[in-house]
Amino acid sequence: MLQWKLPEEPTHNATINSVTMHLYGQPSDIGEWKWSWSDWEWYWEWSYRWDAGSQERTIEVYDMESSFGEQPTWNNSTTWSSGSFSNADYNNTYTVDNISLSSSVEGEEIDFNVTGAMWGSDRNPVWGESCQLVLVGSGYKGSDSNKHLDRFGSSETNPQDNRNVINGGRPMLRVNYSIAPDTYEYTWVDPLSGTYPDSDQKQVENGSWTINVSSSSALPETFALRTYIDKKSATKIASSAFLTSFNDSQGDRVGLVLYSNTSSNYTNNQSSYIRNGSQWVGYFKVDNYNEGNYSFELSWEDNSTMDLQLYEGIDIINSTSGNSSPVSVSETIESSQNYKLVIEKKSGDINDSAFDINVTSSDVDNITIDWEIWSAKTESTLKNDTYHLENAVNTMTCEGLTAIDEGIYVANNELENITGNSTMVLMTDGIDNAGSHSLLEQAQRARDQNTVIYTVGFGSSESEVDPVLEQIANITGGEYYFAPNSTVLEDIFVGIASDITNFSATGPKLELHIPHNYITNLSIATATYQDNSSNSTIGNNSTFVKPSYPSNVTDSSEPDIENIGDRDVLRWDLPPTMGMGDKWGVWYQLRVQGAGTVPLILPTSTLSYTDINGTSINISISYSGDTSIGGSGASVDYVSLGDVNIEPQSDIINISDNDPVTITARYSDGNPAIANALLYTNLGGFGGSQYPFNLTVSGSETVNFSSSTAGNAFMYSFASNGNNSVSDSAKIYVRPKGSITLN
Repeated sequence: MLQWKLPEEPTHNATINSVTMHLYGQPSDIGEWKWSWSDWEWYWEWSYRWDAGSQERTIEVYDMESSFGEQPTWNNSTTWSSGSFSNADYNNTYTVDNISLSSSVEGEEIDFNVTGAMWGSDRNPVWGESCQLVLVGSGYKGSDSNKHLDRFGSSETNPQDNRNVINGGRPMLRVNYSIAPDTYEYTWVDPLSGTYPDSDQKQVENGSWTINVSSSSALPETFALRTYIDKKSATKIASSAFLTSFNDSQGDRVGLVLYSNTSSNYTNNQSSYIRNGSQWVGYFKVDNYNEGNYSFELSWEDNSTMDLQLYEGIDIINSTSGNSSPVSVSETIESSQNYKLVIEKKSGDINDSAFDINVTSSDVDNITIDWEIWSAKTESTLKNDTYHLENAVNTMTCEGLTAIDEGIYVANNELENITGNSTMVLMTDGIDNAGSHSLLEQAQRARDQNTVIYTVGFGSSESEVDPVLEQIANITGGEYYFAPNSTVLEDIFVGIASDITNFSATGPKLELHIPHNYITNLSIATATYQDNSSNSTIGNNSTFVKPSYPSNVTDSSEPDIENIGDRDVLRWDLPPTMGMGDKWGVWYQLRVQGAGTVPLILPTSTLSYTDINGTSINISISYSGDTSIGGSGASVDYVSLGDVNIEPQSDIINISDNDPVTITARYSDGNPAIANALLYTNLGGFGGSQYPFNLTVSGSETVNFSSSTAGNAFMYSFASNGNNSVSDSAKIYVRPKGSITLN
């Protein structure tokens, strides 16, 4: 005999199609382990084999009708250990199922269709009902001394999942059911059972959950699987995903403000702001000493139309409306009840109206009303690290009224001392209906502090969230999003984080301008780049190593150099793409000659790149660093110049060939001089530049001359040092290239 009980309904619309009992044929060999004293070992000895084998036989399944005080048990030695059994104990007039066998069942799975068994009061299986079955065999030809039988046990993979043993194994019952197409089924995970949790103590275990949906149908089945979680958990998941885009080591700073804190405020008056089409809600109560008749007066200064409603619990007990201030309601207030005032602004020329509530009583002398105030609190400041912030996210609570204005107000306070731009991400699932600040004024304050606000509404319908969210985003230059479920909410948070942190520079170039001929009232100097002195390194905040003098030529990161009048331009191409936190540095060497103080980087230097939006960005590099040569310029005693000499290396050159020209300056006492020289020529040019060519001469300097035109090049040099000027001239013959053939 077997007793089965169907499981409880797995889904609300699951229909049972069939119930199948699976039994597994067990070996019918009977034997035992014995000890051999002669061989000194254990051995197995077969006693007999009771296998029905190829006999033609039948097994029939009937409903059990008798009720036993003690449930019959099965084991390996006896087939029935308690009670007596006869045809009267089962219904032999109705066969639930039968099978015919003509071979050994050993190692075979034998299935019995028990769908038509007596489940409860009828033969229609219903979830949670039970049945009792009897298996009766016929056609077995064995005797008591030589039994022919079939032994059954479990057919399941893990036999430990069931309780009762049959021949050392456990049977299995399989229920096949179907779900109607295009229907939905909600399955709740323990400890939740059909409703959202009513407290923070009821939480599903954290971790990764795997949900498998399968069908036994031979036809392809399509299932749409969607998971739902409560809003607070969804907010935690989205916030955690948002934080993964930020890195403390890169200087990122993120804080958390919650605007669902509640506290008591004992006062007679309330003041706040309300927008067109919105509400303000104020909960209050009184103690035993303050019971009596109260008047609640609402006043405002513009032409708005206001509704004032007084609730006791969930019931309106008094209300009024007016388009001119003030309006009031009066009612007896008892200590045993909870009350709330609801103010609704119907219309008005001013969108955001300030209002006051003044409470008076003819029965109570010293009025003390306990108002429930909703405010915001910084749970994690910008000074806290990511660990602190993650803990604040994981332990946050969000319930009660919605004081969006308080959240922006506190966040503005956190950000007001931030230099540069900042960002808020505001998420809510409701309508702003509490707080004491102007929501629009706080949005404008954020804009004035260079703060961009991204707003996110979260709910099953967009009508559940405040339409002012889009207005806040527009005021501050942010974006408004709506999330109908937790998946979309997480995607939105990740996307916003990407917008905030996804900085990349494509094709960055560094252009440093160094003085080539630097002359002021106190200085005259030149800076010359030293060939093969550059070495660059790249990394990030944690891996970057400052560059140093190149140890060998392979370390070289030489710039392109261009002379532009009174300066040389050093250009480096940085890595093709640099992202947030990437660092690049360069070491190079300059030789500075002259007198006075000379800047090493001129203010015309720039860093240029293309940002993620394809915009070309140019950053000016301000004056940085200087060096002093021979003391300050004020201590330099300028001696009169004696002469300047301009001397080409060759008097005759070919077109486009370079001819080094040396300019030498001497003081009147014959010593090498420092002077500013201007070079002129009627043909060609110096150093690839148009004339006049300007350079600082410290004793002597060499510059290349070339011309693309043939002819006589007359060149002149004028040198000065603030005291006097001297000059010199020279001539170079530039001849054409090619050959002449005489016939």
